[in-house]
Amino acid sequence: MSASFTHRAGRIVLAAVLTVASARYASAQTPAQSQVRTQARVQKDQSIVWNLSMATPITTVGAGTVLDVVGRTRDFYVVRLPAAGGRPAGFGRIAISQVEIVQGVAPTGPPPPGVLPDDSFSDIRTNTVPVGEEGIGVFAFGNVGVTMWNASNTFEAVLGSSTTPMFGGGAQVRFNGRIIIEGAVERFSKNGERVFVTNGQVFKLGIRDTVRVTPVLVTALYRQPGHRVAFYGGGGFGQYFFKEDSDFADPSENINDRFTGYHFVFGAEFGTLASVLKAAVEVQVASVPNALGTTGASLAFGEHNLGGIQVRVKLLGGR
Repeated sequence: MSASFTHRAGRIVLAAVLTVASARYASAQTPAQSQVRTQARVQKDQSIVWNLSMATPITTVGAGTVLDVVGRTRDFYVVRLPAAGGRPAGFGRIAISQVEIVQGVAPTGPPPPGVLPDDSFSDIRTNTVPVGEEGIGVFAFGNVGVTMWNASNTFEAVLGSSTTPMFGGGAQVRFNGRIIIEGAVERFSKNGERVFVTNGQVFKLGIRDTVRVTPVLVTALYRQPGHRVAFYGGGGFGQYFFKEDSDFADPSENINDRFTGYHFVFGAEFGTLASVLKAAVEVQVASVPNALGTTGASLAFGEHNLGGIQVRVKLLGGR
């Protein structure tokens, strides 16, 4: 066997040994050692770092503090906290809105297996209170909407349209940004014309007829917070004050009554978590049974429900 062949064989064996050793060393590394390090700088003073598994604060950090980021959950980064002031090193959550990534790539999901010392990340609750929405909040609002009435034939005959504007306002009390109790008052008023209906045919009488509807509503909502968009839904009940009077009418022909109704609401709210001003778009489906159909056009058409579908826009202010 020649010396050159022996030399080449030795080099091949050495390369194989080095390759195996490198592979074993790489497999021995923990995910925390092998992943690219990501860091974030805190932008706001006294920013709260929250516990991983409950809505309790661990500590506050000052503006300019740089933290290692190991994962993300919803609107929070999972960060590594160094030992300080008698507190051992550990992990917590900080709102994404309060930091900026200064090194590495922002994570989009939970920490890789093995990064956290235990399974505490799996216990992070999805109903954790969002930063900036803790406790009780109070908001006032105004709204404008369009209502498509269930009694479409009656409104079309008397007022010329079954789709009418509605204006209102009210207030909300929020509990941890999720449970909302809302009270609102709305108003609709329009002049139309008395009609006579026979066999489905409408005859205008040339006499002014004014219709006023004033709903007073109470609604319970569940809101799912988001960083910029929050979705919500719920239901409630209300009192609908209905008044209709005409020129030259006998007092018995005019209506001034109150009816009980029920409604469901679905909507989306726009604004950051800590915004003082927010906007919302929502749809309300209401039923007010046995409110119409005793006199006039509603009796002729057999329409009894004063409810309808309303699409409205809200502007809210508060904290």
